[in-house]
Amino acid sequence: MKSLLVLAAHPQFADEVRAALSSIDVRVVHHVTVEEAEPLLIHGLASTCILDLGLAGVQGVWTVERILRWAPHCRIIAFTESRSPEWEEELYLAGASHIFSKPLRSRLLLKAIQSPEADSLCPPTTDQVPTGVMGLVPAIPKETVVQNQGDDLLSAMRRFSEILTHSLDADALLRQFLNLLRETMGVNRSAVFLKPAVLESAAYKSSRDEVWMRAVCAVGVSPNIVSHFVLSPDTGIGGHLLRTGRILRRQSLDSAAVREFDTIGAEVAIPIMGPQEMIGLAMLDRRVTGMPLSNVELEALFHLLEQLGQAITNIRMHEQLVGSNQLLGDVLRELSNACVVVGPGLSVLHANKAARRLVGGAARRSEALEFSDLPEVLGSKIYQVIQTGAALPAFRYEKEAGGPSVYSVSIVPIYSATDPKASRGHSALMVVEDRTQAEQLKQLEVEAANLRLVNNMADRLAAEIGNAIVPLSVHHQLFEQRIKEAEFRKSLQTVLGDGVKRVSRLANQMRFIYGSTIGKIDTVVLGKVLEEADEEARGYFSAKTAVLECGSGVKELMVSGSASALKHSFSEIILNGYQASAGDARVQVRLIPGSKANGANEIGIEFEDAGEGFSEEAARQAVQPFYTKRTSGVGLGLSAARKIIEDHGGRLEIPASAQGKHGVVRVILPIRQPQE
Repeated sequence: MKSLLVLAAHPQFADEVRAALSSIDVRVVHHVTVEEAEPLLIHGLASTCILDLGLAGVQGVWTVERILRWAPHCRIIAFTESRSPEWEEELYLAGASHIFSKPLRSRLLLKAIQSPEADSLCPPTTDQVPTGVMGLVPAIPKETVVQNQGDDLLSAMRRFSEILTHSLDADALLRQFLNLLRETMGVNRSAVFLKPAVLESAAYKSSRDEVWMRAVCAVGVSPNIVSHFVLSPDTGIGGHLLRTGRILRRQSLDSAAVREFDTIGAEVAIPIMGPQEMIGLAMLDRRVTGMPLSNVELEALFHLLEQLGQAITNIRMHEQLVGSNQLLGDVLRELSNACVVVGPGLSVLHANKAARRLVGGAARRSEALEFSDLPEVLGSKIYQVIQTGAALPAFRYEKEAGGPSVYSVSIVPIYSATDPKASRGHSALMVVEDRTQAEQLKQLEVEAANLRLVNNMADRLAAEIGNAIVPLSVHHQLFEQRIKEAEFRKSLQTVLGDGVKRVSRLANQMRFIYGSTIGKIDTVVLGKVLEEADEEARGYFSAKTAVLECGSGVKELMVSGSASALKHSFSEIILNGYQASAGDARVQVRLIPGSKANGANEIGIEFEDAGEGFSEEAARQAVQPFYTKRTSGVGLGLSAARKIIEDHGGRLEIPASAQGKHGVVRVILPIRQPQE
């Protein structure tokens, strides 16, 4: 009678097997675990083993390998509730003969049991020995079994690494590894120490605490020791392994390392190598029998841990990638700017909440976005970027539906990582920034600035006109009584002249600042323009003495421009110089070395007064309208001068004066040909 072994968690499955094989002469022996069936398998008392594996998993592969390690000629039939091609391949490679899906079908099982290869694969066993002489069958020597087990265990552990290097859970991977180590090789205690996955920033690299190796998994070691025990990268076991990269035994190290071994209760430390450096180590005790691990086993474990280190590195890289992708997705999803990624096939690969609101409002917040949903003007530009691979400069997009809205749109290509120099973008990223509120705020700021300017203008103009009207009003009141007096008539004439000059100057300043300053361009002599400008400035200057000094070559220089506009500009600059120091009203005019700007020749004219000069704040604001530190005037003189110079294609510069230096105003004018 043949013996058939059934390994199942529940006896009901064994009863189903007995019922299915009731028509043939076979004895069904049921065990829950393979350890219980070890004597039966070692002595070759079971020709066939039927496994109830439940769900597909690596445990089934281990079970098949263990059965064949003890009974190499045993035929294995596996039943499972779920199966996959990869798992079936692993099971067949491990040595399974048949893999069936549940429920158990009698005819199929009977056919597998009675197949011709069943007897050809199984040599004569003790089933064929009479029952009375069963005890005379010689047992397999225990030494042979142990030796075979040692070779098979290492082979099983290598297969373990091949299966679990694809795992994405480092903790589960390490625990599975240590449990298998304890189960197959009888290691009493074991622990795995790893460096931190990622250093937060470069600033932490100087802190040794961040690179200490901490226990991440242990078997047979107290949890208190695991949670509080770390290995230094400088001394002890960690320092030895980082320096040598070799397997270390307890008896070959110094006292510090020995204390670390004793704390864990281990005898040997094996480095765990990553792709470029050591990422951790494994500390192992002797076997539960007290026997040490052999050099052959340690060498095999070293290479196995190297594969484990590669797997852990891959898991960490995957976790970092997943975390980065998740963070990037969260950021893009919550951005107030609309982000849309369109693939080469015009399929929308990503669209955040703001993008769906842009296209369809609140109703589209949870629906998928299609390329056809995009506005035509945006869709055409995205298609252009995908086809040409060239980014478009940011442009303005206005949407009238639901109220006027203004957007700033940027579209850039996203190149393939494998071919970053490709001439065409494989995808396109569109970023749409809602500028509606910004434009409204900008408009409000402009209106507020204009209002402040108008108020300032009103105050300044009212004060200036008031200064001109006050003496006129006084003379108007005395006109009837004192008109016949020669002194009154002379005073009235002076007041009328001053008022007319004030109002005329103010009108000219306003006309030059807010209107066109250039008419017909002529070639004029700089000396003549300066004389007329000085005469005009003296008319507005109350002091009797004022001196304009011209340096060498100034009066003979020929300039091109509007004579009247240049005269007013120079007049305002000269008057500002006279007013800077009323006690010594003196302005020096000199030429500065010429230069070229934008391909054109330039001439430079420098006006230096005898005053205290410009502070940094005054130098910045002197040319701004209505800026003045004096009690008279409205602060439009240098503003009008700058406007005239800039209309001529030049520039007006006011440098800040150093301590003890006088004020300087520079005028740079291009040399141009006069109009015919």
